[in-house]
Amino acid sequence: MRKLIYLSVAVFATTFFISCTNDSLEISNEKFPSSQVNRVGTDALGTGSQVVDLYVVAGQSNALGWLSRGYSFPAYNNYRVRLAPSFVTGMQFRGWKSLSRDSQNGYFGPEMDLGIIKSGQGRNVAILKHGIGSSGMNYWTGGVNGLTNAMKAAANDLRAQGHTVRVSGVAWIQGEEDSKYQNTANAYAGKLSIVLGKIKSTAKSINQTNGFGNITRYVIGFNENGPAPYSQIVSIAQENYAYYNGDSWLSFGNLPVSNDMLHFTAYGIRKQGQMIASRL
Repeated sequence: MRKLIYLSVAVFATTFFISCTNDSLEISNEKFPSSQVNRVGTDALGTGSQVVDLYVVAGQSNALGWLSRGYSFPAYNNYRVRLAPSFVTGMQFRGWKSLSRDSQNGYFGPEMDLGIIKSGQGRNVAILKHGIGSSGMNYWTGGVNGLTNAMKAAANDLRAQGHTVRVSGVAWIQGEEDSKYQNTANAYAGKLSIVLGKIKSTAKSINQTNGFGNITRYVIGFNENGPAPYSQIVSIAQENYAYYNGDSWLSFGNLPVSNDMLHFTAYGIRKQGQMIASRL
């Protein structure tokens, strides 16, 4: 009987360990102590009219945080920083949640550190997060309309609450899917110009409506060191676009990745968010 109990405990422990390991695909030392998170009290939207900085994080899986489980982030919840994860609400704006490690069905992405850093600068922060995994430019040349509609809806919602909205920054994190094939990689430059052109036109319109000029900053990047064979063609297209349009291209290729060599670990996602925040 005692042997049976010991065996049951051992099987349960082994099963639990394997389950946790397979679920996270990340190393165990990527559990961050709460001391690494700066909680701030100056970012409240509060009551009455406020100037709200709207940030957009868009693209494919590394923009969403494909493998970054919420339990890998310190316990954090800030109801004063608003997040609209439209990619989990039918790719449409469906209202705001408070920024937390579990605000998108148990996952987190670069929006966490982006929100923490920008709110720590005394800004009133709202973040629209819009994307779909494995999405290439063949999707986004049409799908960008869903993003621009979500941008307009988010801005209109904040305005309806009495706030003045400015689109302060957009992070476009996409390119891995188009790097798989030579024809999509070769076509990337032209389609990137179309997609970002529509995003920029929408941001400019929102800002002008609220009395702001052309103030939006843009960050472009992806895991250019991933396993896809044509990553460098896509990377060069992004670099050239950023250079000729006064935007920022960021190399995310050296961030730590999970077992698939494509998706960033929780630590990699945090570093990505910090890099984005430094340019927006």
